Amino acid sequence: MGLFTWIAIVALFFYLTPIGRLLTRPIRAMLGTRPEWKIPYPHFLVKVGRLEYLLGPLRDRALSILLLGIVVYRWWVESPIGRDTLIASSLIVFYNLLALLTIRHRDGVRLKLAELARVHSNIHPEDFFNLFYAQLSPWSPPFPQQGFRLVPYNDADYRTDEGPSQKFSPMFEAVLSTNTLARMAIMAFGRVGPDHGRDAFDGLARLWGSRVAHLFKMHLHTRLVDEAIPPLEGKTLLVFNHQSTLDFGLNFFALGNLRVRSHGDLGPGNRHLRPRFIAAKDHFIDNPFIYSWVGLGKVIENAGMIFINRRKKGMGWLAMQEAAEKLVNADVEIAVYPQGTRAYPLRCPSGDRQDAGFYTTFSKKTWRDPLGHLKPGTAHLIVDTLLQMKSHGQDHLNVLVVGISGAGIAGPKGNWRVQTQSEIEYRVASPWVIPTSFVDGVTFPQSRDPDLPEEKRYFEKMDQIQEELNRRMVEVLSWHQVLRRRMAEDLPKVGFSGDEIQSLQAWLDQADAGKDHRPYQLLDRILSLPPDLWNRLFRLWLGMRDTNAETQAFQALLQEVSEKLR
Repeated sequence: MGLFTWIAIVALFFYLTPIGRLLTRPIRAMLGTRPEWKIPYPHFLVKVGRLEYLLGPLRDRALSILLLGIVVYRWWVESPIGRDTLIASSLIVFYNLLALLTIRHRDGVRLKLAELARVHSNIHPEDFFNLFYAQLSPWSPPFPQQGFRLVPYNDADYRTDEGPSQKFSPMFEAVLSTNTLARMAIMAFGRVGPDHGRDAFDGLARLWGSRVAHLFKMHLHTRLVDEAIPPLEGKTLLVFNHQSTLDFGLNFFALGNLRVRSHGDLGPGNRHLRPRFIAAKDHFIDNPFIYSWVGLGKVIENAGMIFINRRKKGMGWLAMQEAAEKLVNADVEIAVYPQGTRAYPLRCPSGDRQDAGFYTTFSKKTWRDPLGHLKPGTAHLIVDTLLQMKSHGQDHLNVLVVGISGAGIAGPKGNWRVQTQSEIEYRVASPWVIPTSFVDGVTFPQSRDPDLPEEKRYFEKMDQIQEELNRRMVEVLSWHQVLRRRMAEDLPKVGFSGDEIQSLQAWLDQADAGKDHRPYQLLDRILSLPPDLWNRLFRLWLGMRDTNAETQAFQALLQEVSEKLR
């Protein structure tokens, strides 16, 4: 045998899985109704299917085309055609036919799984992915209709008996899973249509959050702060604090129990939330790895997310107007992070990870502003939405404030190592219902320096919204209590006495009485700095016992701390 034939025979090794699936198809058809093919599947099938998942696309789209190119070249240059070339060419043509059948099979599996996620988005992610891998194996079992484990949306506990550890590997696995689910959603959009594709996307997005929690061995718990929340009536804006890159993925599943009263083609009913985030364009669209390879940017673009160009001045205003129009006119919910970026992680003298802060998302221009940790975009969005809703005859907007804690431990800013066995809690406050009458006498301004009284009231309403939004976020997070507890626990470890800590606590008591959260801003920012700086900074603060947050000394200390943090 010649070299060309040996190349074709060696290539046979890469096509064993699709060959096995083709040869065992009659047997699988006869055994399809037997009970042993219910979940869980044999471990061997899952392993082989996972290998096929990783290598199959490369084989079908790269190796097959390369081999076919060799065939064309040999037939072009060789005359007469030799026996070796005929044998090898026959094998390679057969491989390419197998590749086409395999691509069609894989696409069919993806569509079936997208439908499964649409109907049962709280399926245990291990069952879902094992089913996917088993379907790609040489012995793909019949697609089951039952036998799945279902996970509660409000209490997904994937922790094990192992101790917590910090690893990079779960993040790599999460990227692969994100790619898998994104391609299922993209296929649903392309093959079934935008409406069905949207529902499939939302189901897959909820499953995505569960999968991330599963890979990182987390306990993802959702708690309603006040009371049960009935299905929401009318338009709803979702507002989150921002601790980690994990927030974006976990949000869909964590809020899976919340429902919206919807009036679709089949009549009134309750549906899941459909969060549509205002996301950074440079992260999701301009980044080829995130957009194309992972597929996340492409799928959320198809799903109707709103992208803000942070590199171009003035584009944030336009993004908020687009978001307001979508919230009013589309059957979705808009989700925002008023902080605009992730908060810095709090530090600990022992070196253990602590949760992310809240008052540390300021900029160089807003460090002294009491609300400088919140971008004004969310207040713009709320006022713009109320104005549009009023023009459409709608009477109120629901603002659902959600506090996230624990995500800053699992995946802090500036660190790609995930801490396993973490506990993440979502705290959902009762809806803040804002009547459209709130914007009576308000007109959308034509510039940032309005002349008309109606335009000036627009910015006055924005300030009111911003203050109330901050109050509600601090309240749902119980953030001031968290900072007090951290101070009481950690300052003794760096040499502070009980009397000194009580003096600082008294200052915070005074701030609470005056509803002034600037001392908490300073405390949050100091605790986010390296602990070897704490002693000097806290003692400088102690030296101001008889002053307040308005004094030059306090402002100088806040400026020094803020500059060190940035």
